[in-house]
Amino acid sequence: MVSEEVLLTIEGREQETDDSHLASDFMAGHVEATFVMRNQGAELESFDVWFPLTTSDGFGSSNQVQNFGAWVDEVPVEVSESTGRDLLDFEESVPWATWPVTFPPGQDTILRVTYDVLPIGYRPFGDFHYILETGADWQDTIGEATVTIRLPYPVTPENTTLDPAVSHHAPHPDGFQVQDNEVVWRFTNLEPTSDDNVRLNVLEPDRWQALVAAREAVVAAPDSAEAQLELARAARGAVSMKHGVNPFGGGDALAQVASDAYVRSLKLDPQQNEIYGEYAEWLLWTSNRYLSENGTYPEALYDAVARGLERLPDDERLLEIQEIIASQEAQSTATPTLRPTLPSPTPVPTTPPLPSPTAAPTATPVPGNSSAPGGSLCTGTLLWGLIPLAL
Repeated sequence: MVSEEVLLTIEGREQETDDSHLASDFMAGHVEATFVMRNQGAELESFDVWFPLTTSDGFGSSNQVQNFGAWVDEVPVEVSESTGRDLLDFEESVPWATWPVTFPPGQDTILRVTYDVLPIGYRPFGDFHYILETGADWQDTIGEATVTIRLPYPVTPENTTLDPAVSHHAPHPDGFQVQDNEVVWRFTNLEPTSDDNVRLNVLEPDRWQALVAAREAVVAAPDSAEAQLELARAARGAVSMKHGVNPFGGGDALAQVASDAYVRSLKLDPQQNEIYGEYAEWLLWTSNRYLSENGTYPEALYDAVARGLERLPDDERLLEIQEIIASQEAQSTATPTLRPTLPSPTPVPTTPPLPSPTAAPTATPVPGNSSAPGGSLCTGTLLWGLIPLAL
């Protein structure tokens, strides 16, 4: 393979409701991949090229890529659907796209595919994958390969998980470059393995847009309780939560931004009685690590519950949080690492979504002979159907 060039553009997806927890309901990837193949032999080669149409979440669930199209030397080709092996070994067989290609001797043939694919994971972050390892099934190395993931906003450590020292969801493999709104990997003479497969963990475009807008509103009106509250909600919406704050994107630092903005909002307008429950719930959800290390919750949580109940003594949310605090503290001496059963967080309003970029494909041989890549993969892979002699 002379070269492989992949562009995965991430885009936001608008939904009528905000109920889903899946990143795939709020982001999508559009992939365009171009492969330059050279027949180094002296004879004409003709065989079917195969491309998998199934993506997986890594936990046994799968979905099919959409809007798949293929071109040979910029001429659109008719694609058939066949059944082949699941590269991830979750199913016995899965759908594949297949189409015939003829490779003249000593010449380059350009194959291009496009399709739409969904990310893996739970809101507000999702993982986009591109699998390079299947390119090893073509003869020789990939001379030059470039994989670009394009976001709808400039890449920052808050909207993209970038630090491998903080999270195993940092960009993979190492050696990537951040260029404005793109994360780029470049390879030369690559004999790809699973270690070369590409992954990027990104924030939903609409959540990032909400955070940017909220920060601008606070700059314009720093003494507005409403602006501070919207900043708290937007920052909260950009934090990944499970048993506390997850190390995705802004993580702990952004969680602190949300907490500080709640405090400022209530200080500017203490009469926002309904906000005390929202703020206390947020502190409860983010205090897991503190509770595990200290056996108590942070003082701010006790204060928020007490002040809220002074104003709304019958508030169900505040009373439930008060009960959880008492229950967890009673267990703290016997349970070194606590994972309390917390109430489901009440959704907080955010600004409408922003458009975002997509995910991409690669090259390899017959479905029955392909080994399954490990981990959670979301990919399209180009394969040959009949064994080429000199490609």
